[in-house]
Amino acid sequence: MSAEFNNKLNKGFILKNKSEIEELFKKGIRLNSDMLKAIWTVDISDKSGVFVFFSVPKRLIPKAHNRNLIKRRMKEALRQNLSLLKKVSKQNNLCIRIAVVYSSDKIHDYQEIENKIILSLQSVFSKISNS
Repeated sequence: MSAEFNNKLNKGFILKNKSEIEELFKKGIRLNSDMLKAIWTVDISDKSGVFVFFSVPKRLIPKAHNRNLIKRRMKEALRQNLSLLKKVSKQNNLCIRIAVVYSSDKIHDYQEIENKIILSLQSVFSKISNS
């Protein structure tokens, strides 16, 4: 399998550093939909790649097993549709950070979550391409 078609979302591409996450929420560009919020930043860096963070608030989804289910669905949807952003990131030495925050109090099925994530990624891609 070539690097261009690599669909993996390795642990190294999940944002865990508190200061990076705080900076993303402070300086990031926000995209809101009825189910998801996407917050993203782009930096020119030698550490190119797409780094992601997922959040499902406890006040909206109180049970942990439901929050985990939603996070798994978001991760899978993002993993399957991230290749275009990875390619742009690698070609232009960009560090793209994306936070995906679930903002609905209902548990949606995978297809709905995937559709919203695709729309968010397309929006991010178009804004990166224009700048």
